[in-house]
Amino acid sequence: MALSLEEALALIVKLKRRVDHLERVLAANNIHPMDPASTSVATLPTATAPGLPPIEDPPASSSSDWFPPIDLMNDPPPKPPETITARAALEDMPRIMDRIVEYWESGAADPYMTRLIIDDRGDRKGFSMEVMDELLFLARLIRTRTLLAAKAAQARAAAAVTGADAGKSAA
Repeated sequence: MALSLEEALALIVKLKRRVDHLERVLAANNIHPMDPASTSVATLPTATAPGLPPIEDPPASSSSDWFPPIDLMNDPPPKPPETITARAALEDMPRIMDRIVEYWESGAADPYMTRLIIDDRGDRKGFSMEVMDELLFLARLIRTRTLLAAKAAQARAAAAVTGADAGKSAA
C-alpha cells in the first residue's frame, strides 16, 4: 500500500507530535535517554509540501488529548513461560537409561559409564555422536560430583581434626 505525499506527510506530523509528547513526558520525569548533542527527531528539519500547514507542537493545555498517558515506571506485564520440548538422544535407548538411573542412584555409575564409552570387545558399531555427547557429559558430571564429595569429606575431616586440637589445647 503506497502512500500519497500528503498522507506520508500527515503521518510524519502525527509521529513527530508523538515523539515530542514522549520527550516532554521523559523530561518531566527527569529521564534523559538521548545525548543532547545527538540528532533527535525534534531537531530534524521540518519538511512541508506546498499547500500543507507546517508541523506544529500540540498545545500544552490539551496534551492528554493527543495520546493516552504513559506509565514509565512500571514494567510491562510478564509473558507466560514458554514450554520447550526437547528429547535427549539417550531417551531412545530405554534399557541404557534405566541402568544409568539405577547406577546413578546407587553411586556406581562411573564404571558403567566407562564401559559404555570405551569399547573393550572391539566388535561394536558404537553410539551415534548425539548419544556419545550425552554419555560423555554424564561421565564428566559423575566425576565432578565424586570430586566435590571427596573435597567436602576432606574439609569435614580437617575441621574435625582442628576442632579436636582446639579441645585438647583448652584442657
